[in-house]
Amino acid sequence: MVRKPEGTGAGKPQDKFDAVVSKYVETNPVDDIVSWSAEFEISDEVDDTPQA
Repeated sequence: MVRKPEGTGAGKPQDKFDAVVSKYVETNPVDDIVSWSAEFEISDEVDDTPQA
């Protein structure tokens, strides 16, 4: 998984890690909008090297 909290761009932060989805919840559409949440089990170290 790659998480880019400030979007894509050189020097911006990111977290990269291997993970397994342990929980996933999705709502029914309301005004054509679906919300979802997920929980992950990280299976290795998190690489927080900034984007190149």
